[in-house]
Amino acid sequence: MNVYYSIKNIKYMRTIRQSFQVTFKYNIIFTHDIFNIKNSTLIKTLNTKNKKKIIIFIDKNVYKTNENINTKIKDYIKNNEKYINLVCDPILITGGEKIKNHYNLVKYAYKLIDVYKICRQSYVLAIGGGTLLDLIGFVASTAHRGIKLIRIPTTTLSQDDSGVGVKNGINFTNKKNFIGSFSTPYAVINDFNLLNSLKDENFIEGFSEAIKVSLIKDKKLFFLIKNNTNEILNREKKITEKIIYECAKIHAKHISKKGDPFEVKSSRPLDFGHWAAHKIESLSKYKISHGKSVAIGLALDCTYSYLLKLLKKDDWKNIITTIIKLTLPIYSKELSFIENNKNVIFNGLEEFREHLGGKLTITLIKSIGEKIETHHINKNIYEKSIKLLKKLNNTIKNANK
Repeated sequence: MNVYYSIKNIKYMRTIRQSFQVTFKYNIIFTHDIFNIKNSTLIKTLNTKNKKKIIIFIDKNVYKTNENINTKIKDYIKNNEKYINLVCDPILITGGEKIKNHYNLVKYAYKLIDVYKICRQSYVLAIGGGTLLDLIGFVASTAHRGIKLIRIPTTTLSQDDSGVGVKNGINFTNKKNFIGSFSTPYAVINDFNLLNSLKDENFIEGFSEAIKVSLIKDKKLFFLIKNNTNEILNREKKITEKIIYECAKIHAKHISKKGDPFEVKSSRPLDFGHWAAHKIESLSKYKISHGKSVAIGLALDCTYSYLLKLLKKDDWKNIITTIIKLTLPIYSKELSFIENNKNVIFNGLEEFREHLGGKLTITLIKSIGEKIETHHINKNIYEKSIKLLKKLNNTIKNANK
């Protein structure tokens, strides 16, 4: 016997409105020599009432260039074996933006988490630069709907910017971070000693993000960078560690205090200079690093602000001069790629808008430390900005011959 139910003459819909708040908290800790057995930072960070199962993913280059890091990790774990169960030797993953283009690495990490029975009460430690943190962060945030992630950034760029935030992601269809998540780490531990093995070029390029933060948030920080370019180039710890700390603090404050940590709205000021930067990276097939691409993107948007008469000439000169003095680029040929009589770089604007949805929102600056947002751009003035930067770049090249 079949019974059929029907509802007739429905005059209204019933609605259950659900509303709740969740407070997210995590520490960004600054230390030296995290795996020294006398350093208790990691143990204090873990909730050590019960023995914790952990799996470690580490950038292969960090593993190679930081002498004895494998031995130090094993000695550290052994010294604290009543608190930590390291399920296997650290998993080595090659770093660099290209790893975010391969979903096979995501599946590989998922498989290891499954094989070693890593659960929501376990910990994933990611030791590496921004790309490894992005990939492993995405894995940790989605496996079991979220495993505790401890980030240990190993580059200036990830310590002062990408490693301290709440975003994770991988690339898809040649679009940066097309697949990703917003998920807070359990903790971030910035070990300044891990920066020692960076090549000078890689060490310096991370300060492009510090320049970015200073331009939209903190005039004092900008002039700290501007007045200490030689000290940064010489990798003087007192000044470089201060800049990294201040930049990370401003970044974290913006996330927590500006009311849109998960970018629900169409504005994302911390991506100042990034609409062009992301496109430069993809056009160069990631031969141009993120830090250098950001430097070019900043130079472009600051020059555009100047030619729009938003930004004073003296401010513009200070910005461009600071980027140049740090040996960072202000121009690349990717800014001038033409296809079907159109500059391809401007495709980055639509990709930038599409990533957030809604209307295009670009951050510009009207003075150092003071941002402004616009929903319309003038491509002719952007073209003039590109030509001006190309001219300046050629002048620098000729002067260095």
